[in-house]
Amino acid sequence: MINKSFTITLLFLFCFNTVQVSAQRATRQSAQEAFNSGNYERAYSEFSELLEIFTRDPLYKYYASVCLIRLEQDPEQAETLIKEAIEYNTPARSIPSDATFYHARALQMNGNFSEATGVYQRFANQAGRRTVRDFRVQDYIQQCSRGEGAIAKTQPEREIEPEITNIAAVPLFITPPDIVAESEITPATEPLSGADMLDDEMFADNTLINIETDESETPTAPTEDNIIVEATGEAQIMIEEEVIPAPVVTKDIYYYFEILDKPSLIEIDPVIPEGLNYRIQMGAFRNPVSPAFFKGIMPVYSMINANNPELKTYYVGMFRRIADARTALAEVKNEGFSSSFIVYFLGDRAISADRAAALEQEWGMRPLH
Repeated sequence: MINKSFTITLLFLFCFNTVQVSAQRATRQSAQEAFNSGNYERAYSEFSELLEIFTRDPLYKYYASVCLIRLEQDPEQAETLIKEAIEYNTPARSIPSDATFYHARALQMNGNFSEATGVYQRFANQAGRRTVRDFRVQDYIQQCSRGEGAIAKTQPEREIEPEITNIAAVPLFITPPDIVAESEITPATEPLSGADMLDDEMFADNTLINIETDESETPTAPTEDNIIVEATGEAQIMIEEEVIPAPVVTKDIYYYFEILDKPSLIEIDPVIPEGLNYRIQMGAFRNPVSPAFFKGIMPVYSMINANNPELKTYYVGMFRRIADARTALAEVKNEGFSSSFIVYFLGDRAISADRAAALEQEWGMRPLH
């Protein structure tokens, strides 16, 4: 009788523990509910747990990345997850169309401002005006132009000297705000960025200082050759204004890819840049293809097929880095070109994927122009 009771007790405890473990195990429904309710810490924990089982699931990678972006944590992991989500995206397991936006957010949080600007612009070209406005895309692009929006990587805590104060960071995730009247804006309350400080220094160097006299404020009159004559009560002082030429801004381009609202011209046998380049192959055709076929994807290149001179191979885009090519490939497939794929070239000569990966260590840092 005692043994029977003991056995029943053990069986009850085993069943109870099994039910308890099952209740604690993450599910897609529980993770999604946490995400929808704004509990991003719990949602990230559960999506991460799901990814331990479904390691290539693009939807779980997407949500895990968005959680990190909204929590403003671990930008490197956020960028890795969203890139893999776009890479593994399939019609059967598709991710939301705003993945391109969150890819740009992750790049910005990592301090990759140039790449982030390009991806933001790509998202703006694809999305409608209302979506662009709701996502505050132009605000983020302006932040990138000023070098703002990066967050610090996780580092060990260290003692901070008492005299050092923390400057408030620019908010990284901006929700659609109410319209603010111009009179309510007080620009002096926010810290100056590096670009703003440079502008202030230039302005300070060029500012003319009024010489105080016993008489009322005297007018100044401009003359030729940037010489300003300032009249005083007793004499005239010649002040030469230094002319500082505007800086020449150049932007390194690491890929050519865009989706427009209207078809663009097809480039026939274009000049190929030196070194490694990735392209997206759309197909080989015997007869010429209309630009409208490509639905505004650009640039489109038409080249003689190396294996059959009677055919023309059509490619879209030109990329130095495989990550950019994969992002673009996901967008091309979303446009209906499900059979498109990435091809690898050194100049105009086809190479293997392994060779391209090795060459990217060198050529990935060199812009296309």
